[in-house]
Amino acid sequence: MDQCAPSFDEAINFIGELLPVLHDTDSSPEFQDIAATTELKQQLQHLFREREQRIKEEILAVTSACDGETRMTSDINEDDVLENVQKLSEQIQAMEQRKAAILEQLSKQEQQKEELNEEQELIAKQIEAIEKDNTEMIPNLRQDVNLYTYLTGVRWEFDCAEDNIKGYVSNKTRVQPFSLDTNQNSKFFIANYLWELMEPDW
Repeated sequence: MDQCAPSFDEAINFIGELLPVLHDTDSSPEFQDIAATTELKQQLQHLFREREQRIKEEILAVTSACDGETRMTSDINEDDVLENVQKLSEQIQAMEQRKAAILEQLSKQEQQKEELNEEQELIAKQIEAIEKDNTEMIPNLRQDVNLYTYLTGVRWEFDCAEDNIKGYVSNKTRVQPFSLDTNQNSKFFIANYLWELMEPDW
């Protein structure tokens, strides 16, 4: 056995002397400061690693988005753009033409409306004039009819067809009905026929 190597008993004694020293060192403020510094360093390293990973992920996302936009931009063809612009121009021109046609139609309708208003005013004036004439003429006509009826003895029936003249002639001795078709008899014949039905000495 080597004489320089400590014996078992000597090793036990050395460990027994070292333990109190280590215990005192572990509870000393210097040791606690070193431990706290080590823990803080570990936390900072962990935060740095997390932030580094997050930055890498953001850079990757931005790079992917840029690549997508680049691909979309590269997919756009200049001929397609010109074709779309031409189509839009044609659509705008068609809409302008339709707008002009609608405005022209509205203008015509406004003109027709004005003409109708003028025509309505004219008709209203004519109706007013006719009503005024009727108000003045009907009593006179009624008086004339009554006078002619009294003198001639002719009574008219108005509930017959338009092409038929119907009634009767009443005199002192008899009543003679008549019914004449205007399509088969002339006005001259009808007048003479009615005249013959009247008394010759009235």
